[in-house]
Amino acid sequence: MDISSIRLSSLPPTGTEARARVAWQAGEILEATVVVSQVGRLTLELGGTRVQAQSGLQFSPGQHLRLQVTEPGEQPVLRLLEDAPDPRAVQGRTLRMALPQQGPLAPVLDSLTQLAQSALKAGDGSLPSVLSSLAVRILARLPQAGDLGNPAGLKQAMQESGLFLEAHLAALPPGTPPAADLKADLLRLEAATAGTLTGLADKEDATTMPSVSGANFLHAIQGALARLEVNQINLLGGGILTLELPIRRGEEMHTLTLTVEEGEESPDGDGGALRPWTATLRFDLEGLGPVSSRVMVTNKVSVSFQTERPEASQALGSRLEELRTALTAAGLTPGRLSAYTGPPPALPRRQPAMPLLDLRA
Repeated sequence: MDISSIRLSSLPPTGTEARARVAWQAGEILEATVVVSQVGRLTLELGGTRVQAQSGLQFSPGQHLRLQVTEPGEQPVLRLLEDAPDPRAVQGRTLRMALPQQGPLAPVLDSLTQLAQSALKAGDGSLPSVLSSLAVRILARLPQAGDLGNPAGLKQAMQESGLFLEAHLAALPPGTPPAADLKADLLRLEAATAGTLTGLADKEDATTMPSVSGANFLHAIQGALARLEVNQINLLGGGILTLELPIRRGEEMHTLTLTVEEGEESPDGDGGALRPWTATLRFDLEGLGPVSSRVMVTNKVSVSFQTERPEASQALGSRLEELRTALTAAGLTPGRLSAYTGPPPALPRRQPAMPLLDLRA
């Protein structure tokens, strides 16, 4: 008998147990609780009925078992099924692995730009065709800065950010690739870069590709993928949406970090309640330097800009009335609008839903 199998006793069953045995069908899943466990013998609680069984496995009284009927009949054989892994435990393990590996997306974009430019200039096949075509295609897919200025463009950029790849794949027929997705592109890029480095192993310089260091490039790609995984797990565990959106401004590549968080409900002063939503954006554009913008939405929309350069806060402050007019034109009620100079505020964080460290005495 298979060690993972449990055979019900050949002793004559009671009337209730006999009816239950006859009703079981091959493939049926049963939930059981161990009542008594002795060497080679078990008493199980199955659907309110106690049954005697034989097994070479050791169990503890009170242990829950998932069993599948493999051989129905008067003396059925049940196969022990492994319990599905606890999603929180899986998320915790993945988070612990991804956190120390995560890195920003910007170095990947810089290297892709160099590779694409080298491919266009060389035109002699010195750069592997798979890698060069991937670099050109990924860059061409990135949204333009102007695309994020309208709801439809921002929504599409968020959908293609890589944060929702697995959800998109689950909704597609098996084997159908997503139309456009940054995480899928990074995974293809990781495989192509690793393959290129393997192909260069027999050559004089096994770590350098035209314009970039292959090993460093691969490490940057893996860091960007790890950060995507961290953001995906944080969204599952804490409800905070954080993503890096790559954007193009002409020939320049930039990243915009967007965090969206739902706040705690509080009284609105009129007997009702308000639940604020806060969106935090971080970007670094030529002429402005690092900028952090926070948008809080309740019954009003308040916006603040925090910059590291005084001239940048002055430039943004001079446009606040335009922002107020635009919010009003969109049917929103402007709240407090401000622009000031100071260090960037910390991004919102919540206590992880799963522990990063499991200590047992």
